[in-house]
Amino acid sequence: MPAPSTNPATPSPAETPPAPSPASPAPTPEPSPEASFTIADGLSSVSTVAASSDGRGYLVAFDAFRDHRHDIFAVRLDPDGARLDDEWITLSDRSAIGSYPDAGYDSPSASFDGTAYDVAWFGEQGLSPEFPLTGWAFVAMRIDPAGVVLEPAKEIESGAGSGVGPTLLPPPAVAAQDSDFVVLWSVLLGGGLGTLVEGARVAFGTGDFAVEDLGVIAPPMGSSDTRRLTAGPPAIATSGEATVGAWVEGELRRDGTSQPNGAVWVYALDGSSRTRTRVADVVAGDRFRTAIAGDGTDFLIVWEAATETAPGDVTEIRGARFRPGAGVLDGDDGFVIQAGVGRIRLGGVAYGPGGYLVTWIEPHGSVSGDRLRAVQVSPGGEVDRSAIFEVADDVGSPSAVGVTSNGRRFLVVFFRDDPRLSLVGTFLDPP
Repeated sequence: MPAPSTNPATPSPAETPPAPSPASPAPTPEPSPEASFTIADGLSSVSTVAASSDGRGYLVAFDAFRDHRHDIFAVRLDPDGARLDDEWITLSDRSAIGSYPDAGYDSPSASFDGTAYDVAWFGEQGLSPEFPLTGWAFVAMRIDPAGVVLEPAKEIESGAGSGVGPTLLPPPAVAAQDSDFVVLWSVLLGGGLGTLVEGARVAFGTGDFAVEDLGVIAPPMGSSDTRRLTAGPPAIATSGEATVGAWVEGELRRDGTSQPNGAVWVYALDGSSRTRTRVADVVAGDRFRTAIAGDGTDFLIVWEAATETAPGDVTEIRGARFRPGAGVLDGDDGFVIQAGVGRIRLGGVAYGPGGYLVTWIEPHGSVSGDRLRAVQVSPGGEVDRSAIFEVADDVGSPSAVGVTSNGRRFLVVFFRDDPRLSLVGTFLDPP
């Protein structure tokens, strides 16, 4: 048996580590997410997920096929991500929905109004393959943080879907302020007339239900030989006393060829003031997405962008700040958030500790599959692309993302095939 060291705490000269160089900089802490956790598993036929916070816990809303129907469900989480509900909460109470009680529902959007979560979604009803769409409806409800339904699902807007008349393009967007909330949606007009953006202010109150029609926010017609298209669904957020919606708008020639011109627009409701402002020129493409969040004074609008060399491909995520009453704060084209990694899909944006968090999905490159990434944008519009969050490297299908913050950390939710389709969440704590 070897004799123990007489002074094991003192290393030999050969073992003495060299003194650190005073010129060596301290390593920059790499932002990294916590391990992901499962929110719901065994999913089938999903398309969208939305997340919101009451400043403490979270509500995650999603669509899924269950019991032979496509419905809207929710799961509540505590501040640490633990599930508060043993079973999914079914939000789409069909007994309260008048026009299309057998519709298939998808594309939820959620926002907290200070008392309860306002959740809105899209539904469509078909009778047979020969008549695939007989009607559509836009539906909303309120549920409080304890899981109590304060207002059951009610129709906000509905219409026929004969293939000739107007058709709602999902998903709608909802932003809450006090007990009211504002919704925006895109409508595809019949007869080749293009699309328009409409909106409504909804007041649930205490058992009351009122809808104020905001009318047509983006008109459908372009020049005599073109029709205007909202290239993707609108987004909406509240900040202070203002509510602002955003969308990408382009044009399409009546002969079907694309026009390489478009713009990001915002629509601001600030008290009785309503203004429509052009944010940036873009190369218009198909279904380009926008997202928006507010910091209490300003808004950050982010959008998918293409280049003139590849007008059909999203290769950039860009952003610009907007202040109601002052206008756009970041020039004509905004600023680049991420670029040059192939086709990108915008995830979403939320405001929280350290500023805004912007999420997106991009291809791995040489490896098959997609990865989910995020970066912070300061309230002043600075982007530190050297500190990118690697949120997940195995995003499932569909590549939908929800992001929110309770003021202390960010929650990002997404789908994963592992091996069954699951809805998972990850917390991000900026360094």
